[in-house]
Amino acid sequence: MFGAAIFAAALVLSQGLAPLVSAQSSGYSSALKKIESAFTAVQSAEREGGNVTELVSQLNQALALLSLSSNVSATNPALSEEYIANATAIAEHVLSSAPAIGARGDAGRSERTYLAIGSSAGVVALGSLIYVYGELVYYAIFERLYRGYIVKKHD
Repeated sequence: MFGAAIFAAALVLSQGLAPLVSAQSSGYSSALKKIESAFTAVQSAEREGGNVTELVSQLNQALALLSLSSNVSATNPALSEEYIANATAIAEHVLSSAPAIGARGDAGRSERTYLAIGSSAGVVALGSLIYVYGELVYYAIFERLYRGYIVKKHD
């Protein structure tokens, strides 16, 4: 959750950089839109219980590339386009990976639910058996342990 907050702050900061790169607005804006959609997919995967730490790290890397692109756009447009292409590729990878990670988190959550239900049912069953047969088992064990003992009444 903390990583998502850092990513959201970086996304807001990168929105502020958008006017600075008007010369390459089409590539920059499409990369930014791709990163935003990847961020939405990561949020969805996190809501489903997936471990999105690696995805958030990759999105932060894509934002860093986009920021580098805006910094070098005036001096080296070819390098700027390369940074944009790399950021877009990273965002596409995150976008394609997020649903699988969310599904794994959802499966893990349902597995934990079934485990908790099964454990609770086992405890209830064991308690019921002890309630019903506990006295008989106790006396059977007592008889075996103290078989040769004779109990005499003292006045």
